[in-house]
Amino acid sequence: MRFTTIIATGLLCLSTQLAHADLFNPVFPESIQDCIGSSCSEPALWAARPDTGIGMYRLDRFGPSGVESNWLIHYNIVEPSGHDDTTFTPYTGNIWMEVPQVLSQGQNLFSVYTDKITPDPNPYSVVPHEPYIFGMDFNAAATGSASGSQSGEPDYIQSGELEFLNWFGCVECGYDVTLNLVAMSYNSQTGESNFDFDDQRGLLLEYAEYNPYDDDSGFDIQQFYVQPVPEPASLCLLGSGLGLLLARRRKMK
Repeated sequence: MRFTTIIATGLLCLSTQLAHADLFNPVFPESIQDCIGSSCSEPALWAARPDTGIGMYRLDRFGPSGVESNWLIHYNIVEPSGHDDTTFTPYTGNIWMEVPQVLSQGQNLFSVYTDKITPDPNPYSVVPHEPYIFGMDFNAAATGSASGSQSGEPDYIQSGELEFLNWFGCVECGYDVTLNLVAMSYNSQTGESNFDFDDQRGLLLEYAEYNPYDDDSGFDIQQFYVQPVPEPASLCLLGSGLGLLLARRRKMK
């Protein structure tokens, strides 16, 4: 590898890390900001991979039954995220997901916060800044992915492994939803969580809506992709280190 290539690689990786410096001073979702100091702790950065924009924050919630410890995960929104009905509208910004640190044998809650995305993916929300809340049982969560469907009028039947607990859609619409727990894994025996920064999945959340009364296509699809894993971190370190070494040698000459 040429020294110029090594230097370029090091500078590219360094600029990427600086671009994701907001992981160390993040703007949390509005509903998280509202609960800090009363019903939840201030999220604390626990683990991160800045070159992907993924950060894991410890979040404790305080309730009548005691302290509930969760992970609050930050992701960057990347192409081809967007809203597609008759025309495509791209999304930018970041998306957050709150997940349990340890799975329970009953229903487990997974919350997706979209209020830091532009344009607003859910402009008709009854409660501003409230996240999408989904339920999964132990086995579904341990697989790292779940899907579910809900029919519209008149029966409103839900099916699948993913339960919608506070859906903000039209009452007559039907839905198909998939949630992937990107960069997270759970032990299938104990339910304990682990960070998986080598997770190659790009799609975090997708939902398709069908409105029988829509004058346009009737179909509305939203997809939220998170940043894929770029060059290995080891190459960043190698490029940065050798680049600095070369610069020092030239200075000595």
